Amino acid sequence: MNDKQNGCRFVGRGAGVAAALLAATASVLLAGQGFVPLFNGKDLTGWKPTGKPEAWSVRNGMIECDGRGGGWLLTEKTYGDFILKLQYKVSPGCNSGVAIRCAPKKPGFTGMELQILDDFGGRANKHSSMSVYSSITVKKHMSRPAGQWNDVQVTCRGPKLKVIWNGELVQDVDLDAHRELAKRLRRGHIGVQDHGHYVWFRNIEVQDLGGEGGSEPPKQ
Repeated sequence: MNDKQNGCRFVGRGAGVAAALLAATASVLLAGQGFVPLFNGKDLTGWKPTGKPEAWSVRNGMIECDGRGGGWLLTEKTYGDFILKLQYKVSPGCNSGVAIRCAPKKPGFTGMELQILDDFGGRANKHSSMSVYSSITVKKHMSRPAGQWNDVQVTCRGPKLKVIWNGELVQDVDLDAHRELAKRLRRGHIGVQDHGHYVWFRNIEVQDLGGEGGSEPPKQ
């Protein structure tokens, strides 16, 4: 092997080491941010259905709902102040949602439901995707077409709710300023909805921000 070949091998090895170091650094930084997975990518440990358990499964690192209708998949733990990150993908005609700070009974009205629909190209209203269901319209409609992943980040701090959807801040709300939301739970479960359509979720993680975050939801 000549010097040039040896040098190329050294550079290639060095690039591999550098890539590994970058990956390790990224992992450390993520851990330092305090995010922990809510979904382990393998099974539904830490989750409990309120409807038909057979509607929910795990496939290829995703939570899949096959649309048998009726119910939610809720975290066993409850959360008050937190940052939630997830990705979702809808099927044609899909209706679903993300519940936050909810009780097992009527999650969308004990806590809040962020609507999920197959509504790419539609107009924003109180029932469109990422609106607080029937209460607060999104500032900007950012739905991607059915079959494409959507990115969501939800921040709850006391009465303040912020939602970043596909890179845009679409909710920045003081819940105390809305009569219909001011008395909703400030601590509860996080969940995803079975509303009779195929829908998928992945990369679900949460950062607990501490604080009292309100009382526990009533036992069901």
